[in-house]
Amino acid sequence: MNGKSRFIVASEYLMMLHQGIYSILIGAILPMMRVSCGLSYDVSGFIVSAMNIGQVAGGLAAGFLALKLGIKTSNVFAYILVTAGLLISLMTGSAIPLIIAFCLVGAGRGISSNYGNYLMNAVPANTSFLLNAFHTCFAAGAVIAPLIVMACTSRSSSNWKTPLFIVTIYAAAVAVCFIFQDLKDIAPMTGSRANRSLAFLKEKIFVMIVLIMFCYQAIECTILGWMTSYYVDTKIVSEASSQLFTSILWGAVLAGRLIFTVISRKLRSKAIIKYLSVLVLISLILLLLSRSYAMLLISTICIGLALSGMYANIVASAGTLFLDYALSMSVYFTIICLGGTIWPIIVGFMAEHFNIRTGIGTLIVPAAAMLILCIIFDRGHCKDSPAACSD
Repeated sequence: MNGKSRFIVASEYLMMLHQGIYSILIGAILPMMRVSCGLSYDVSGFIVSAMNIGQVAGGLAAGFLALKLGIKTSNVFAYILVTAGLLISLMTGSAIPLIIAFCLVGAGRGISSNYGNYLMNAVPANTSFLLNAFHTCFAAGAVIAPLIVMACTSRSSSNWKTPLFIVTIYAAAVAVCFIFQDLKDIAPMTGSRANRSLAFLKEKIFVMIVLIMFCYQAIECTILGWMTSYYVDTKIVSEASSQLFTSILWGAVLAGRLIFTVISRKLRSKAIIKYLSVLVLISLILLLLSRSYAMLLISTICIGLALSGMYANIVASAGTLFLDYALSMSVYFTIICLGGTIWPIIVGFMAEHFNIRTGIGTLIVPAAAMLILCIIFDRGHCKDSPAACSD
């Protein structure tokens, strides 16, 4: 890669690190936010999902923005939305403004994530390696987030807005980095076929990837938003230890993604996601059965490792599909984000009317569905698109 490409990759990695920090940070401060603002589990579920609702809108708009404004301008706009949303969250403690704020953050995330994945495919290099490293940055940010919360709230949980201030400054810095990106040598998001063609909807590879990612997003976004609350409310560990457990969870994800940057070069992507989907289901069952500190620690690490290699290997399985169709990435993000929008609300509803363990227990449904889909996917039910299905 030349200097321009390295700066593009570096700035996108900084963006993904930031996304990891604020995505986990919101879930990490949720127990304190819920108490401070007097929020119910139901309302908290909508707050968790607000970012995903915004992400759906952002994902849908990303392709059109890229066609009209170009990736660079759209990317800067995306992080202006993120910064604005975080600023609003700093200035309010009411449910509706918080939901609006995190919708804006989610919209910016949906747009910038879309372009980040596209740029990792467009930069001339090992795509699978770049994507794994790209999403490793998210895991690194996720590990850091609970530690920031611990440091800021160690004396008083009323300081839960201090971490939000830190990530707001970071967001503004990322927007500045995007201004200096040079994308002249990067192919525009126009695709090699008709710009607005929706023919990819007939591609079996696209359908399979979307269904698997829908289930994965349901699981991941619920883990993002609710795991700290699960640790606190089940009372297996203390409130302080819950932040440490959240950090351990994402430390396992980070370790797993570092491992998969190597494994992805040697094993078929579809085989990797099949085996990992088995581990996801087993790990969730262990988590729900956990009644001791040790059992909770083991299940937490297993969940982290199980989630670590899924995303990048699923995207890598698409081959050139996202490069061939201008709108494919936007439609893909829009549909899969619905899983991450719906399930945290379901968990909040079940937690409010039953308990948090029952709420998290609903994740068995998308986990089982994901396993079945990955088995079908690995058996090669993509005969009409052999080039895209090749590992």
